Amino acid sequence: MSANIFAYGLLQHPAVLQQLLPRLPDLQPAYIEGYVRRTLNYPGFNPCAMAVEQAGQRLQGVLLGGVDEEALAILDKFEALEQGIYRRETIEAVTEGGARVCELYTVGHALTDEHVGELWCEQNFLREHLQDYIDRVVPAVKVEMNL
Repeated sequence: MSANIFAYGLLQHPAVLQQLLPRLPDLQPAYIEGYVRRTLNYPGFNPCAMAVEQAGQRLQGVLLGGVDEEALAILDKFEALEQGIYRRETIEAVTEGGARVCELYTVGHALTDEHVGELWCEQNFLREHLQDYIDRVVPAVKVEMNL
């Protein structure tokens, strides 16, 4: 069994996925309707993006195709599903080939409104934080997760 994942933050970057997963999934540009990216304000997760429902908005990202059970378990750990930081929900993403059913990591039960901040600026993240995530944060999280 495999799944499709809509990635809109850290997981849309191949350099991050290559560190986390045994193999790189198929990547396609995609978008979802009715969501925006906001900053997650939670200890140990800054600066991270959080998909938050907002009518009339379109969130650009990447569809990770063919994510197998082993990779899905790794992504679930990375997104802190057990701690309730993120949760997975089934949605539709639109790719060049049309709509595809996929999973989305979004606001988990452990978060309150105070944990969801301002709009997340991808350009600032890329410029100021992505390389640190690739070099330091993701490897440390892998050690913490026993991967």
